[in-house]
Amino acid sequence: MVFREALKTGAFGVSCALIAFSSVIASCSARDPVRTESPPAVSAEELERHVGYLASDDLFGREAGSEGIRLAEEYIAAEFLAAGLTPLPGEDDLFLEFTIYRRGFDPGRSILGFEVGGREIEAKPGQGFRPFDFSDEGGVRAPVVFAGYGIRAPEYGYDDYAGLDVEGKIVLVFRHEPNENDPASPFNGTSHTRHALFLTKAKLARSLGAAALVLVTDPLNHGEEEDLRFPDGYSLSDSFGRTGDVVAGLAAVHASIPLIRDVLSGSGTDLSDLQSAVDGGARPSDLAFPEVTAEVIVEMLPNIEPVPVRNVAAYLSAGPPDGAGAKAVVVGAHHDHIGAFAGEGDTIYNGADDNASGTAVVLELARIFSQCGGCNERPMIFMTFSAEEMGLFGSRVLFEERIIDPETIEFMVNFDMVGRNPDGSVEAEGADKLPAVMKIIEETAASFPSLRLSFPAEEVTASDHYPFRRAGIPSIFMSTGLHEDYHGVDDESDAIDYERMAEITEMTFRLLDTLYETMGD
Repeated sequence: MVFREALKTGAFGVSCALIAFSSVIASCSARDPVRTESPPAVSAEELERHVGYLASDDLFGREAGSEGIRLAEEYIAAEFLAAGLTPLPGEDDLFLEFTIYRRGFDPGRSILGFEVGGREIEAKPGQGFRPFDFSDEGGVRAPVVFAGYGIRAPEYGYDDYAGLDVEGKIVLVFRHEPNENDPASPFNGTSHTRHALFLTKAKLARSLGAAALVLVTDPLNHGEEEDLRFPDGYSLSDSFGRTGDVVAGLAAVHASIPLIRDVLSGSGTDLSDLQSAVDGGARPSDLAFPEVTAEVIVEMLPNIEPVPVRNVAAYLSAGPPDGAGAKAVVVGAHHDHIGAFAGEGDTIYNGADDNASGTAVVLELARIFSQCGGCNERPMIFMTFSAEEMGLFGSRVLFEERIIDPETIEFMVNFDMVGRNPDGSVEAEGADKLPAVMKIIEETAASFPSLRLSFPAEEVTASDHYPFRRAGIPSIFMSTGLHEDYHGVDDESDAIDYERMAEITEMTFRLLDTLYETMGD
């Protein structure tokens, strides 16, 4: 019986004998938890244990398809079993296997070159530039327009594109956000908003008519050492029809600071001075920028490689008997990260906040709900997703391959990066679109004043709640936001605020516990 059929018929019983795992995982009969009428306390120590293992060097950054992520998935599955959870109805184990397809960008045919003042400069692939994984193929030769940080944020009264015509042009933008080291910055102080995301900048540039995007790191706040290795592109199809986060019609590359300094060197324009001016409030359209023409071409290699990946999904049946047959609640987070690279020094992207932190919260909520008899009046699915970093594939595959029928899911909450920015707010994106949920969150959050919840109006599309939302399932996205170590080698477990994570976990437990009372009304 497949999962969607089992949910509809209420056939929830799954024998421990059906669970086929490796020898490192103990049998469920030996590890069934003692259920109580009240929930056990949230444990910051357990959260720290989970993050410590998942973000350890032994897992080499948990890249999808790697040995490190296999170990992470075995660990997650063992913890679900230890909490007394079972496979999804109709499944033999806790792993939902699927395949993604990898295709590399071609360094031999991808080009970034500039012409300025009669001088031609061509960047070296992998050192002077790299394509973004969301870049479309193809290219353009066109004038370059400097657009500051490439941000249009009406909520902050900020617009780098004011007075600029970028139609058919190549846009040059800084990474990050203006005044990122200023606690008084409207862009979330010293933390980052979603305007700092590469993909946000790329989508905006394309929506304004730009043909290509060249991004350079803002030099006043960051060093020149960057990982500019060529990335891989991924697809759910072996025909490699790239969808999802690919920005159609836009060639997008990340250029090195020395390269752009060289481009500007003979013009009397300095890259650091440009940043100082924009940080000081100058509009990019008012700044002197030399006449520069660029050529940006992004091409992919012909070979397509299958990569086996898997989500980890565990099931907790409804507490009261009348919960049988009810729709399920999904509690999720992605467990993959971006791996490691060869070289000297620290070369591992440990991904403690992104997203060992969210995975740890899912594991802790699974333990608490499992041990609290009757706390959940609906079935619960605790799921960690793979290949989120490649394009939300772990969550997308559930609906694109009909692994889950959206009609069987009542609600979804997703955790992604919930361990940093202790002075910032806890974002509950999507709650403002769900009045009943919003009211419960506000009432619940009143018991946790130090968390300072916020409700971003801008829809976040870059995490695993989004495919659920597109499928018509009400969802909220919990995050403490971006920070300077996002997708960096310094996203380590010792930088996580575990006590605050414990508060977020406790608040979410109370939210879901209260939410069950309103579901189905």
